[in-house]
Amino acid sequence: MSSFPSSEVVKRLRERYNDLGKAVCPSQKIPEPILIEKTKEVLGLGANDALDRELLLKRVKVIEVPGPNQLIFNMKDGTATFIKWEHRSRSESWTPEMRQAVRERNLKRRRKGREEDAEDNDH
Repeated sequence: MSSFPSSEVVKRLRERYNDLGKAVCPSQKIPEPILIEKTKEVLGLGANDALDRELLLKRVKVIEVPGPNQLIFNMKDGTATFIKWEHRSRSESWTPEMRQAVRERNLKRRRKGREEDAEDNDH
């Protein structure tokens, strides 16, 4: 996935939540990968297509957050697109490296537990 450069549009979206808090902005903080995915969707780009700053600023006027898990993309051509989004399942966010690290920790914990049980049985 390509990296997503900072933009005035994304900054405004984040600042509203960060500066004013949930009382004023009841939406959840949108994870950047989801924002990129939904922006590509609205712009008609494929998942593997690059999303660059110039394209974003050329086509998107502002992204509004009207409520929880909702975005409205106001385009420079006068159109608006309403999008709902959901947090990804926790299992989708785990990398193979993360899974391996947990597997190794659990194996180490089990071995240690067995060693302690063996010591208790010896006394």
